[in-house]
Amino acid sequence: MGLLIPLLISLAGNLVARALLSLGMGFVSYQVLTTIASRVADQITILWGTGLAPVLSMLELAGVGQAIGIILGGMMARATLGASIVLQKISS
Repeated sequence: MGLLIPLLISLAGNLVARALLSLGMGFVSYQVLTTIASRVADQITILWGTGLAPVLSMLELAGVGQAIGIILGGMMARATLGASIVLQKISS
């Protein structure tokens, strides 16, 4: 029993440290990815607004705006999963 308690404390301390490191790195990577995605969306919006009105109306009817949103969402999901895999390798 005397050996079990120090072992549990050392394992719990290591686990807590890993969890806090992962949370901190996850928050930082999320902030970076969110900033990048918002800038890309802003650029697309700016470029979308400079086009010809009839052409943009036809593209909007065809669902190009929704397609751009889906593509950006997929890019965010892939980047988030990639960052989580890298962070798992770093924290282990």
